[in-house]
Amino acid sequence: MRSVCEPIKDRKSNGYIFRCGKLIVFPPANYVIDARHNYIVEFEEKMSKTGRKFGVAISAEIFHVFVTIQQRNETRLDVKNLGTQYNVTISNIGIKTERCKVCGIEKEKEIPITKSANIVVSEINGEVTYFPYDDSDFVASYDVVKYLTENNIKLQPNVKYKTINIKNEKIILPSDIDPSEIKTEEINELPADANAYSYNTRKFVHLNEETKEQEEGIAKIYNNTKYYLIGNDRHIVEVDTIREYEYDENLPPVRELIDRKVFENYVKVNAFINIHREKAVIFKALYKTLTKAGYRVTIIRKNGNKKVRVEKNGQYGEASRYGEFPTGYYALLAKQIYELTF
Repeated sequence: MRSVCEPIKDRKSNGYIFRCGKLIVFPPANYVIDARHNYIVEFEEKMSKTGRKFGVAISAEIFHVFVTIQQRNETRLDVKNLGTQYNVTISNIGIKTERCKVCGIEKEKEIPITKSANIVVSEINGEVTYFPYDDSDFVASYDVVKYLTENNIKLQPNVKYKTINIKNEKIILPSDIDPSEIKTEEINELPADANAYSYNTRKFVHLNEETKEQEEGIAKIYNNTKYYLIGNDRHIVEVDTIREYEYDENLPPVRELIDRKVFENYVKVNAFINIHREKAVIFKALYKTLTKAGYRVTIIRKNGNKKVRVEKNGQYGEASRYGEFPTGYYALLAKQIYELTF
């Protein structure tokens, strides 16, 4: 059995024994008892020849009554360089200093909160930036990257880049690529009335709109068709069906979209068309150079979203619109390509 017991004077031996509830428990032989404290006692119950129950202690330890006298926090950092990545563990330690109310002895109690993440360290001209190596835990990755950045902790880079200027745009290149390999083309003349770019035909086009109206009870139905022409070929991009009806004669008619059919992926371009064209030329030159050097660049577009993936020798980098960070060994390179495409 195990119980919190009170030391009491033993009249026979002039020492101390334990009182555990109504049971008298005898301590181990030669055990010195500090009578100021209660004890946690493990004991066996026995029966005397006269039929009286008693206990014999197997072990006993002082039961200190601790109170917190001080609290503080410490942060500890554990960094392991794995070659293509680092494993970084941040431990936020809550430390309590406690003191026994009876004897004044003190002890420290640690309550750790640990976050661990794999990160990649990229260097550009001596400046380092941090990205998650994978997307297994973005919360931990965010905290680790934030801590390293805010505390100006610089780790040796896993991957190095250099910068060059192309058409007034600063471009980063992996260290294994010779900048002289990049050849840019002149920007081609665009149609004067171009207002969109079709991903299906990979052309700048003039997007037209055509509306047909029909009656449906008290409502009007409008079918708006967006299309462009290449020669005599008509390419339908999108068809919207809109219902219009009067909810209150004193208010403007209500218009609601009831159906949308998308046949091609496209993006509208207007005042920024020249910027888009310049970026397209830079991207094309960078894409050719990376491909020649053994990199694989993949751009995935789906439901209006875009994801860029760069791979070489089993290492990758990814960037997307909804990702908290670009990720992977080539995260910084993927981020740049993402920003060069639209």
